[in-house]
Amino acid sequence: MSPELYRTGGRELLEKYQSLDSYLEEQIATKPLEKVFAEEFTFQDIYVPLKVKPVNGNGDVEQQVEVLGLETWAKTMLNESQKQVQVMFIQGGPGRGKSVFCRMFADWVRQQLHPVWTPVLIRLRDIRTFEKNFEATLQAAVKANFARD
Repeated sequence: MSPELYRTGGRELLEKYQSLDSYLEEQIATKPLEKVFAEEFTFQDIYVPLKVKPVNGNGDVEQQVEVLGLETWAKTMLNESQKQVQVMFIQGGPGRGKSVFCRMFADWVRQQLHPVWTPVLIRLRDIRTFEKNFEATLQAAVKANFARD
């Protein structure tokens, strides 16, 4: 790195990128490869893509709508600029695959779409307080340099 780059904040920027790379390798890339309980197989070995139905504004399942592949739908949301402002909320009972989907999808985003999109996994139970804006909540929940200002 050149001395000029150091003087203009290049070192901090480099550290931020290194922090992001470490986060992606340690927190995202490893998730599909984790063992399921005490078994010899991994989440990647047994993953079954989720099928879903959308809900209406009242939270009721839209029965007349055809079942969708969640992964395909989520990929469409990321690739269509007019839909990128939408928020995905996955609702289902315990053990239905919501967390495993998030792990698998985050790793796919890491492999296929980063750096255009950068996956961040946060378990809701790990968020101690919700801040006034999303960025502050993210900074509090993600203990990595890249999430800081």
